[in-house]
Amino acid sequence: MRNLWAASAAMVVCLALGGVPVVAQESPGASVSAETPWRPACELIDAAQVSAIVGVDVSPKFEGPRDVCVFEGTGREVSIAFWADSQLELYRGEEDRDLVIAGRHGSESNTGRPEWQPYVGAIVALDDGGLLSADTNRGGDRKRVKLATAVLEAILGAGPVTTRPPSRGEPGRLGPEGPMCDHLPLDDLNEILGTTFTAADLDSSDERCYVMTPDFYVVFELDYDDMNAIDIGTYTSEELAVAGRPARWDPVDNGYPSLDVDAGGDNLFSVRFQVEDRAAESLRDPAVAIAEAVIPRLAAVGAPPTLDCSTLTVEEAASATGFSIISADGSTGEGCAYGVEGGASSFLVSVIPEEIAANYGLALPDPERTEVAGHAAAASSVPGGAVLMVDIDGLPGMTGYVMLVMGSDFPEDVDVLAAAKRLAEVLMTKM
Repeated sequence: MRNLWAASAAMVVCLALGGVPVVAQESPGASVSAETPWRPACELIDAAQVSAIVGVDVSPKFEGPRDVCVFEGTGREVSIAFWADSQLELYRGEEDRDLVIAGRHGSESNTGRPEWQPYVGAIVALDDGGLLSADTNRGGDRKRVKLATAVLEAILGAGPVTTRPPSRGEPGRLGPEGPMCDHLPLDDLNEILGTTFTAADLDSSDERCYVMTPDFYVVFELDYDDMNAIDIGTYTSEELAVAGRPARWDPVDNGYPSLDVDAGGDNLFSVRFQVEDRAAESLRDPAVAIAEAVIPRLAAVGAPPTLDCSTLTVEEAASATGFSIISADGSTGEGCAYGVEGGASSFLVSVIPEEIAANYGLALPDPERTEVAGHAAAASSVPGGAVLMVDIDGLPGMTGYVMLVMGSDFPEDVDVLAAAKRLAEVLMTKM
Protein backbone atom coordinates (compact mmCIF):
# COMPACT_ATOMS: atom_id res chain seq x y z
CA MET A 1 0.00 0.00 0.00
CA ARG A 2 3.02 2.30 0.09
CA ASN A 3 2.23 3.75 -3.35
CA LEU A 4 -1.10 5.08 -2.14
CA TRP A 5 0.22 6.23 1.23
CA ALA A 6 3.08 8.15 -0.40
CA ALA A 7 0.67 9.76 -2.84
CA SER A 8 -1.71 10.57 0.00
CA ALA A 9 1.07 12.17 2.03
CA ALA A 10 2.07 14.30 -0.94
CA MET A 11 -1.51 15.52 -1.37
CA VAL A 12 -1.89 16.30 2.34
CA VAL A 13 1.28 18.40 2.25
CA CYS A 14 0.21 20.15 -0.97
CA LEU A 15 -3.23 20.93 0.40
CA ALA A 16 -1.77 22.16 3.67
CA LEU A 17 0.44 24.55 1.76
CA GLY A 18 -2.34 25.56 -0.61
CA GLY A 19 -0.34 24.10 -3.49
CA VAL A 20 -1.24 22.08 -6.54
CA PRO A 21 0.30 18.63 -7.00
CA VAL A 22 2.72 18.37 -9.93
CA VAL A 23 2.30 15.29 -12.09
CA ALA A 24 5.57 13.69 -13.11
CA GLN A 25 6.08 13.40 -16.83
CA GLU A 26 7.05 10.17 -18.53
CA SER A 27 10.78 9.65 -18.74
CA PRO A 28 12.65 8.73 -21.89
CA GLY A 29 15.71 6.54 -21.96
CA ALA A 30 16.55 3.21 -20.38
CA SER A 31 13.74 1.82 -18.27
CA VAL A 32 13.78 -0.39 -15.21
CA SER A 33 13.09 -4.08 -15.78
CA ALA A 34 12.89 -7.14 -13.58
CA GLU A 35 16.55 -7.72 -14.38
CA THR A 36 17.68 -4.28 -13.15
CA PRO A 37 19.79 -4.99 -10.04
CA TRP A 38 19.18 -3.02 -6.88
CA ARG A 39 22.33 -1.38 -5.58
CA PRO A 40 23.02 0.37 -2.27
CA ALA A 41 23.31 4.14 -2.62
CA CYS A 42 27.07 4.07 -2.04
CA GLU A 43 27.44 1.82 -5.10
CA LEU A 44 25.49 4.03 -7.50
CA ILE A 45 28.48 6.24 -8.30
CA ASP A 46 32.22 6.01 -7.80
CA ALA A 47 33.85 8.34 -5.28
CA ALA A 48 36.26 9.55 -7.98
CA GLN A 49 33.30 10.76 -10.08
CA VAL A 50 31.80 12.61 -7.14
CA SER A 51 35.20 14.14 -6.35
CA ALA A 52 35.57 15.37 -9.93
CA ILE A 53 32.09 16.96 -9.85
CA VAL A 54 32.40 18.79 -6.53
CA GLY A 55 36.12 19.58 -6.80
CA VAL A 56 37.05 17.97 -3.46
CA ASP A 57 38.39 14.49 -2.73
CA VAL A 58 35.59 12.51 -1.10
CA SER A 59 34.98 8.98 0.10
CA PRO A 60 31.73 7.20 0.96
CA LYS A 61 30.74 6.73 4.59
CA PHE A 62 29.39 3.20 4.97
CA GLU A 63 26.98 3.82 7.85
CA GLY A 64 23.21 3.80 8.25
CA PRO A 65 20.53 2.52 5.85
CA ARG A 66 21.77 1.38 2.45
CA ASP A 67 19.32 3.64 0.60
CA VAL A 68 21.43 6.64 1.72
CA CYS A 69 25.10 7.44 1.11
CA VAL A 70 27.15 10.33 2.46
CA PHE A 71 30.37 11.26 0.65
CA GLU A 72 32.76 13.04 3.00
CA GLY A 73 35.78 15.21 2.30
CA THR A 74 36.69 18.11 4.55
CA GLY A 75 33.09 17.80 5.75
CA ARG A 76 29.85 16.26 4.52
CA GLU A 77 30.17 17.20 0.84
CA VAL A 78 27.44 15.22 -0.93
CA SER A 79 24.65 12.85 0.09
CA ILE A 80 22.58 10.58 -2.12
CA ALA A 81 19.29 8.95 -1.18
CA PHE A 82 16.40 7.16 -2.84
CA TRP A 83 12.83 6.27 -1.89
CA ALA A 84 10.53 3.66 -3.38
CA ASP A 85 6.95 4.59 -4.25
CA SER A 86 7.15 8.28 -3.58
CA GLN A 87 6.46 11.65 -5.21
CA LEU A 88 8.38 14.85 -5.80
CA GLU A 89 5.79 16.86 -3.87
CA LEU A 90 6.94 15.28 -0.61
CA TYR A 91 10.39 16.79 -0.92
CA ARG A 92 10.09 20.03 -2.85
CA GLY A 93 9.57 23.41 -1.24
CA GLU A 94 7.55 26.39 -2.40
CA GLU A 95 10.60 28.05 -3.97
CA ASP A 96 11.99 24.94 -5.70
CA ARG A 97 11.84 24.98 -9.50
CA ASP A 98 11.18 22.15 -11.94
CA LEU A 99 14.21 20.56 -13.59
CA VAL A 100 14.86 18.05 -16.35
CA ILE A 101 17.53 15.60 -15.16
CA ALA A 102 18.82 12.97 -17.58
CA GLY A 103 15.57 13.38 -19.54
CA ARG A 104 13.42 12.82 -16.47
CA HIS A 105 11.14 15.06 -14.44
CA GLY A 106 12.98 16.57 -11.49
CA SER A 107 13.04 19.45 -9.08
CA GLU A 108 15.32 21.59 -7.02
CA SER A 109 15.34 20.67 -3.35
CA ASN A 110 15.54 22.97 -0.32
CA THR A 111 16.22 26.26 -2.09
CA GLY A 112 14.92 29.09 0.08
CA ARG A 113 15.75 26.81 2.98
CA PRO A 114 15.58 27.75 6.66
CA GLU A 115 18.91 28.45 8.35
CA TRP A 116 18.93 25.05 10.06
CA GLN A 117 18.89 23.27 6.66
CA PRO A 118 22.30 23.81 5.03
CA TYR A 119 21.92 21.22 2.26
CA VAL A 120 20.50 22.11 -1.13
CA GLY A 121 20.27 19.86 -4.15
CA ALA A 122 18.06 18.19 -6.70
CA ILE A 123 15.67 15.27 -6.89
CA VAL A 124 14.46 13.22 -9.85
CA ALA A 125 11.57 10.84 -10.50
CA LEU A 126 12.65 7.35 -11.55
CA ASP A 127 10.97 4.91 -13.91
CA ASP A 128 9.95 2.52 -11.12
CA GLY A 129 7.85 5.14 -9.30
CA GLY A 130 10.56 6.10 -6.81
CA LEU A 131 12.84 9.08 -6.35
CA LEU A 132 16.60 9.68 -6.36
CA SER A 133 18.09 12.76 -4.72
CA ALA A 134 21.47 14.37 -4.20
CA ASP A 135 22.39 17.38 -2.07
CA THR A 136 25.51 19.27 -1.10
CA ASN A 137 26.62 22.14 1.11
CA ARG A 138 29.23 23.53 -1.31
CA GLY A 139 28.65 27.04 -2.68
CA GLY A 140 25.48 29.10 -3.02
CA ASP A 141 22.06 27.66 -3.83
CA ARG A 142 22.46 27.79 -7.60
CA LYS A 143 25.84 26.07 -7.47
CA ARG A 144 24.53 23.44 -5.11
CA VAL A 145 21.63 22.63 -7.43
CA LYS A 146 24.06 22.45 -10.37
CA LEU A 147 26.45 20.10 -8.54
CA ALA A 148 23.65 17.85 -7.27
CA THR A 149 22.12 17.70 -10.75
CA ALA A 150 25.49 16.67 -12.18
CA VAL A 151 25.77 13.86 -9.63
CA LEU A 152 22.29 12.57 -10.53
CA GLU A 153 23.00 12.78 -14.26
CA ALA A 154 26.22 10.81 -13.79
CA ILE A 155 24.34 8.10 -11.92
CA LEU A 156 21.50 7.85 -14.43
CA GLY A 157 23.87 8.10 -17.37
CA ALA A 158 25.40 4.79 -16.32
CA GLY A 159 22.09 2.94 -16.65
CA PRO A 160 18.69 2.47 -15.01
CA VAL A 161 18.32 2.66 -11.23
CA THR A 162 15.71 0.84 -9.19
CA THR A 163 14.62 1.80 -5.69
CA ARG A 164 13.21 -1.66 -4.97
CA PRO A 165 15.55 -4.14 -3.25
CA PRO A 166 14.89 -7.87 -3.64
CA SER A 167 12.22 -9.05 -1.23
CA ARG A 168 13.33 -11.46 1.48
CA GLY A 169 9.81 -12.81 1.84
CA GLU A 170 6.33 -11.82 3.03
CA PRO A 171 5.67 -13.49 6.41
CA GLY A 172 2.31 -13.33 8.15
CA ARG A 173 1.40 -10.18 10.03
CA LEU A 174 1.76 -10.07 13.81
CA GLY A 175 -0.20 -7.97 16.27
CA PRO A 176 -0.24 -7.37 20.05
CA GLU A 177 -1.69 -9.98 22.36
CA GLY A 178 -1.85 -8.33 25.77
CA PRO A 179 0.99 -6.48 27.54
CA MET A 180 4.28 -7.13 25.75
CA CYS A 181 6.27 -7.83 28.95
CA ASP A 182 3.86 -10.69 29.73
CA HIS A 183 5.22 -12.65 26.76
CA LEU A 184 8.63 -13.17 28.38
CA PRO A 185 8.75 -14.14 32.08
CA LEU A 186 11.18 -12.00 34.05
CA ASP A 187 13.25 -15.02 35.12
CA ASP A 188 13.65 -16.05 31.47
CA LEU A 189 14.68 -12.51 30.47
CA ASN A 190 17.29 -12.39 33.25
CA GLU A 191 18.64 -15.78 32.21
CA ILE A 192 18.95 -14.67 28.58
CA LEU A 193 20.71 -11.40 29.44
CA GLY A 194 22.62 -12.44 32.57
CA THR A 195 20.89 -9.66 34.50
CA THR A 196 19.00 -9.30 37.78
CA PHE A 197 16.06 -7.15 36.72
CA THR A 198 13.09 -6.91 39.08
CA ALA A 199 9.44 -6.17 38.33
CA ALA A 200 10.07 -2.55 39.29
CA ASP A 201 12.41 -2.23 36.30
CA LEU A 202 9.67 -3.13 33.78
CA ASP A 203 7.33 -0.81 31.88
CA SER A 204 4.89 -2.41 29.47
CA SER A 205 2.19 -1.60 26.93
CA ASP A 206 0.53 -3.87 24.36
CA GLU A 207 3.16 -2.95 21.76
CA ARG A 208 6.26 -2.38 23.89
CA CYS A 209 8.25 -3.71 26.86
CA TYR A 210 10.90 -1.47 28.46
CA VAL A 211 13.44 -2.82 30.92
CA MET A 212 15.68 -0.14 32.35
CA THR A 213 18.28 0.33 35.06
CA PRO A 214 20.93 3.06 35.33
CA ASP A 215 23.47 0.92 33.43
CA PHE A 216 21.30 -1.29 31.17
CA TYR A 217 18.40 -0.60 28.82
CA VAL A 218 16.55 -3.03 26.58
CA VAL A 219 13.25 -2.63 24.75
CA PHE A 220 11.40 -5.17 22.63
CA GLU A 221 8.41 -3.96 20.69
CA LEU A 222 6.15 -4.09 17.67
CA ASP A 223 7.07 -1.09 15.59
CA TYR A 224 5.84 0.48 12.36
CA ASP A 225 8.24 0.28 9.40
CA ASP A 226 7.56 2.56 6.44
CA MET A 227 11.11 2.32 5.06
CA ASN A 228 11.34 -1.36 4.09
CA ALA A 229 14.10 -1.74 6.67
CA ILE A 230 14.55 -5.52 6.42
CA ASP A 231 15.06 -5.65 2.64
CA ILE A 232 17.18 -2.48 2.49
CA GLY A 233 19.37 -3.27 5.48
CA THR A 234 22.23 -1.09 6.72
CA TYR A 235 25.88 -1.00 5.75
CA THR A 236 26.74 -2.64 9.07
CA SER A 237 23.87 -5.13 9.37
CA GLU A 238 23.88 -8.92 9.12
CA GLU A 239 21.01 -10.80 7.50
CA LEU A 240 19.43 -13.43 9.73
CA ALA A 241 16.37 -15.65 9.95
CA VAL A 242 14.66 -15.40 13.35
CA ALA A 243 11.55 -17.37 14.33
CA GLY A 244 11.27 -18.33 10.65
CA ARG A 245 11.18 -14.68 9.54
CA PRO A 246 13.61 -12.40 7.69
CA ALA A 247 15.62 -10.32 10.15
CA ARG A 248 18.69 -8.11 10.45
CA TRP A 249 21.16 -7.55 13.29
CA ASP A 250 22.98 -4.22 13.40
CA PRO A 251 25.62 -3.81 16.11
CA VAL A 252 25.91 -0.07 15.34
CA ASP A 253 22.50 1.44 14.47
CA ASN A 254 23.17 4.96 15.76
CA GLY A 255 24.72 3.65 18.96
CA TYR A 256 21.85 1.30 19.81
CA PRO A 257 22.61 -2.34 18.89
CA SER A 258 19.38 -3.68 17.43
CA LEU A 259 17.62 -6.68 15.98
CA ASP A 260 14.72 -6.10 13.57
CA VAL A 261 12.45 -8.99 12.56
CA ASP A 262 9.85 -8.79 9.80
CA ALA A 263 6.47 -8.84 11.58
CA GLY A 264 4.48 -8.78 8.33
CA GLY A 265 2.88 -5.92 6.45
CA ASP A 266 4.65 -2.71 7.45
CA ASN A 267 5.55 -3.93 10.94
CA LEU A 268 8.76 -4.93 12.69
CA PHE A 269 9.45 -6.76 15.90
CA SER A 270 12.50 -4.97 17.30
CA VAL A 271 14.92 -5.60 20.16
CA ARG A 272 17.15 -2.64 21.04
CA PHE A 273 19.84 -2.09 23.64
CA GLN A 274 21.73 0.73 25.26
CA VAL A 275 24.54 -0.69 27.33
CA GLU A 276 27.69 1.08 28.45
CA ASP A 277 30.02 -1.77 29.31
CA ARG A 278 29.07 -4.70 27.02
CA ALA A 279 30.37 -5.20 23.51
CA ALA A 280 27.60 -4.81 20.96
CA GLU A 281 28.31 -8.19 19.36
CA SER A 282 27.80 -9.92 22.71
CA LEU A 283 24.14 -8.83 22.53
CA ARG A 284 23.36 -10.48 19.19
CA ASP A 285 22.47 -13.93 20.56
CA PRO A 286 20.44 -12.55 23.50
CA ALA A 287 18.48 -10.38 21.06
CA VAL A 288 17.70 -13.42 18.91
CA ALA A 289 16.69 -15.42 22.00
CA ILE A 290 14.29 -12.67 23.12
CA ALA A 291 12.70 -12.49 19.68
CA GLU A 292 12.36 -16.25 19.34
CA ALA A 293 10.71 -16.44 22.77
CA VAL A 294 8.24 -13.59 22.22
CA ILE A 295 7.23 -13.83 18.55
CA PRO A 296 5.39 -17.19 18.83
CA ARG A 297 3.24 -15.66 21.56
CA LEU A 298 2.08 -12.68 19.49
CA ALA A 299 -1.24 -12.68 17.67
CA ALA A 300 -1.47 -13.56 14.00
CA VAL A 301 -3.67 -10.94 12.37
CA GLY A 302 -5.29 -10.72 8.98
CA ALA A 303 -4.04 -8.73 6.03
CA PRO A 304 -4.66 -4.98 6.10
CA PRO A 305 -8.12 -4.03 4.86
CA THR A 306 -8.51 -2.85 1.29
CA LEU A 307 -10.57 -0.14 -0.27
CA ASP A 308 -10.43 0.07 -4.06
CA CYS A 309 -12.44 1.24 -7.03
CA SER A 310 -14.75 -1.75 -6.77
CA THR A 311 -15.91 -0.63 -3.30
CA LEU A 312 -17.84 2.27 -4.78
CA THR A 313 -18.79 2.68 -8.44
CA VAL A 314 -18.41 5.93 -10.36
CA GLU A 315 -22.18 6.37 -10.25
CA GLU A 316 -22.33 5.81 -6.47
CA ALA A 317 -19.46 8.26 -5.92
CA ALA A 318 -21.27 10.85 -8.04
CA SER A 319 -24.48 10.36 -6.09
CA ALA A 320 -22.68 10.68 -2.74
CA THR A 321 -20.67 13.79 -3.57
CA GLY A 322 -23.12 15.62 -5.82
CA PHE A 323 -20.42 16.01 -8.47
CA SER A 324 -20.29 14.53 -11.97
CA ILE A 325 -17.73 11.78 -11.35
CA ILE A 326 -16.52 10.39 -14.68
CA SER A 327 -13.52 8.19 -13.80
CA ALA A 328 -12.13 5.89 -11.13
CA ASP A 329 -8.38 5.24 -11.09
CA GLY A 330 -7.04 2.42 -8.95
CA SER A 331 -3.65 2.11 -10.64
CA THR A 332 -1.78 2.41 -7.33
CA GLY A 333 -3.19 -0.97 -6.28
CA GLU A 334 -4.95 0.34 -3.15
CA GLY A 335 -7.52 3.08 -2.74
CA CYS A 336 -9.21 4.94 -5.57
CA ALA A 337 -9.00 8.38 -7.19
CA TYR A 338 -12.34 9.62 -8.52
CA GLY A 339 -12.07 12.22 -11.28
CA VAL A 340 -14.65 15.01 -11.73
CA GLU A 341 -15.89 16.05 -15.15
CA GLY A 342 -14.52 19.25 -16.62
CA GLY A 343 -11.15 19.64 -14.96
CA ALA A 344 -8.50 18.39 -12.56
CA SER A 345 -10.83 18.13 -9.53
CA SER A 346 -10.74 14.75 -7.81
CA PHE A 347 -11.42 12.80 -4.63
CA LEU A 348 -8.88 10.30 -3.30
CA VAL A 349 -10.04 7.61 -0.86
CA SER A 350 -7.98 5.01 0.99
CA VAL A 351 -7.59 3.09 4.23
CA ILE A 352 -4.38 3.75 6.16
CA PRO A 353 -2.87 2.60 9.48
CA GLU A 354 -3.43 4.80 12.52
CA GLU A 355 0.34 5.48 12.68
CA ILE A 356 0.32 6.97 9.18
CA ALA A 357 -2.80 8.97 9.95
CA ALA A 358 -1.11 10.48 13.01
CA ASN A 359 1.76 11.70 10.80
CA TYR A 360 -0.66 13.15 8.25
CA GLY A 361 -2.51 14.95 11.02
CA LEU A 362 0.61 16.98 11.78
CA ALA A 363 0.36 18.54 8.30
CA LEU A 364 -3.30 19.54 8.56
CA PRO A 365 -3.94 23.27 8.91
CA ASP A 366 -6.39 24.07 11.75
CA PRO A 367 -7.92 20.58 12.03
CA GLU A 368 -11.54 20.36 13.17
CA ARG A 369 -12.77 17.54 15.41
CA THR A 370 -16.00 16.14 14.02
CA GLU A 371 -17.96 12.91 13.49
CA VAL A 372 -18.93 10.88 10.45
CA ALA A 373 -21.69 8.29 10.90
CA GLY A 374 -20.93 8.18 14.63
CA HIS A 375 -17.18 7.73 14.16
CA ALA A 376 -14.66 10.29 15.41
CA ALA A 377 -13.00 12.23 12.61
CA ALA A 378 -10.54 15.05 11.95
CA ALA A 379 -11.15 17.44 9.06
CA SER A 380 -9.40 20.37 7.46
CA SER A 381 -10.41 22.70 4.65
CA VAL A 382 -8.23 24.87 2.43
CA PRO A 383 -9.23 26.84 -0.65
CA GLY A 384 -10.18 24.30 -3.29
CA GLY A 385 -9.61 21.24 -1.17
CA ALA A 386 -10.23 19.27 2.02
CA VAL A 387 -8.80 16.38 4.03
CA LEU A 388 -10.98 14.07 6.14
CA MET A 389 -9.68 11.27 8.38
CA VAL A 390 -12.26 8.97 9.99
CA ASP A 391 -11.52 6.46 12.77
CA ILE A 392 -13.15 3.27 11.47
CA ASP A 393 -12.49 1.03 14.47
CA GLY A 394 -15.54 -1.17 14.88
CA LEU A 395 -16.06 -1.88 11.20
CA PRO A 396 -15.22 -5.51 10.26
CA GLY A 397 -11.44 -5.98 10.02
CA MET A 398 -10.74 -2.26 10.46
CA THR A 399 -9.27 -2.13 13.96
CA GLY A 400 -6.22 0.11 13.91
CA TYR A 401 -7.12 1.79 10.61
CA VAL A 402 -8.37 5.17 9.45
CA MET A 403 -10.32 6.11 6.32
CA LEU A 404 -8.73 8.96 4.40
CA VAL A 405 -10.83 11.05 1.99
CA MET A 406 -9.27 14.02 0.18
CA GLY A 407 -10.60 16.43 -2.39
CA SER A 408 -8.33 18.71 -4.43
CA ASP A 409 -8.34 21.29 -7.24
CA PHE A 410 -11.95 22.42 -6.82
CA PRO A 411 -13.19 26.00 -7.29
CA GLU A 412 -12.70 27.95 -4.06
CA ASP A 413 -16.43 28.49 -3.52
CA VAL A 414 -17.16 24.74 -3.37
CA ASP A 415 -17.74 23.05 0.02
CA VAL A 416 -15.36 20.15 -0.59
CA LEU A 417 -15.40 18.99 3.02
CA ALA A 418 -19.18 18.44 3.03
CA ALA A 419 -18.84 16.31 -0.10
CA ALA A 420 -15.95 14.36 1.45
CA LYS A 421 -18.06 13.59 4.51
CA ARG A 422 -20.94 12.32 2.37
CA LEU A 423 -18.52 10.15 0.40
CA ALA A 424 -17.06 8.70 3.62
CA GLU A 425 -20.53 7.90 4.97
CA VAL A 426 -21.42 5.92 1.84
CA LEU A 427 -18.06 4.14 1.78
CA MET A 428 -18.52 3.00 5.38
CA THR A 429 -21.75 1.24 4.46
CA LYS A 430 -19.83 -0.75 1.81
CA MET A 431 -17.02 -2.00 4.03
